[in-house]
Amino acid sequence: MLDSLSLEHLEWPAIIAEVRARCVGPQREEDFLPLAQDFDEARHMLAQTTEIAELQRLGERLPLDAFEDIADIVDFARRDGVLDSQQLFILLKVLRQVKTLVSFVETHRALLPTLAPQCTMDRALDALRGTLDHALDENGLLADDASTELRRLRRELHQGRERIVAKLETLLDKHADLMSDRFYTLRNQRYVLPVRADAHERFYGIVHATSASGATLFIEPRDVIDLGNRLKMAELEVAREEQRIRIALSQEVKALASSLG
Repeated sequence: MLDSLSLEHLEWPAIIAEVRARCVGPQREEDFLPLAQDFDEARHMLAQTTEIAELQRLGERLPLDAFEDIADIVDFARRDGVLDSQQLFILLKVLRQVKTLVSFVETHRALLPTLAPQCTMDRALDALRGTLDHALDENGLLADDASTELRRLRRELHQGRERIVAKLETLLDKHADLMSDRFYTLRNQRYVLPVRADAHERFYGIVHATSASGATLFIEPRDVIDLGNRLKMAELEVAREEQRIRIALSQEVKALASSLG
């Protein structure tokens, strides 16, 4: 290992700064740069650099786009934390990038004989990538296909909302003379209609809010209270299934924490 004076003569801090400026991802913030311990290791590292330079000369480049630091996410899962959908999505994006890099290197193996053996992907991590790909949609949210039960519950939830909306539209037509406007909305997470304050005694239901002027009362119609209760139960069931899936996925991440770094 070179002493600090030798590193100073080599202008090693300036070299680190130049390397960091060209890095993408979390390494850009690190001050450490590995130094070859002997001539064989130095030759090996130089060979890798030469291969990449030749690749660039031929108009190719390693697909090394900026990626996010997953250390905190992996550590959280390691401690039995339940990852939310966005944390799982960050992991998925990084695993996709790794897969892209590994595939590229394998395709160009003839040009990268020294680098290729060090650029591989644990099959278990590739399986995790496939699992997350299936469980998350393009926005990083749990997809309907994350489980058969989730698809069923979300379908029931959607149908429950449709039943309520259909009933509300019927009531809007039937009691148009009692309404201050023709729309339905949500108050306290319950579906309500805007009923004129001077007519509310002729419209049965639960008052959830009032307009700023007091001229309108937002009333949950008696005819949709039971439907609203069923909808709330459906929402809770969906939330429970989503949490079950996140727990299961987090446990898969925990099991591979050492491979994820």
